[in-house]
Amino acid sequence: MTEKRTFEGASDAAALSRDVTAWIRDTLGGESLADGVSVTVEIKGAPAPFRLVGNDKHKDTSVAEVSQIYDAYPRHVGKQAAYRAIQRALRAVGFAELLEAVTEYANASRGADKNYIPHPATWFNQGRWDDDRTQWEQSADTSREMRHKEGSYGGNW
Repeated sequence: MTEKRTFEGASDAAALSRDVTAWIRDTLGGESLADGVSVTVEIKGAPAPFRLVGNDKHKDTSVAEVSQIYDAYPRHVGKQAAYRAIQRALRAVGFAELLEAVTEYANASRGADKNYIPHPATWFNQGRWDDDRTQWEQSADTSREMRHKEGSYGGNW
């Protein structure tokens, strides 16, 4: 089956993901993508196509998986919102891929000022696991430099 649809008004990747996922469920009569089925959405001006892949393991995320990903993230605030965001993220990518990205981000952020690390719900809702990973280390380096310049308390008060 081939269908085309234009999605307008999505302000970010998370909003687009929700719109596309809802359209797929409506098209498939309330079902998720079947195992092995994929949908690719090309966005004009985007560097790469947005891709949803159907896989049964994404349907039911366990609390243990969500908790493990939350624990690996370098900042622990807004736990309930973070858990909901992680569950949504796990519908878009698999557990192993998301955990790998979070672990890599946590390692890149080690030593950075926590004020410059996004809340977990923000990071997951924005699909930041898909960001350019070389930028993660550069952001952490800048944070460390700023903290060193200003002193460990964060300012000249």
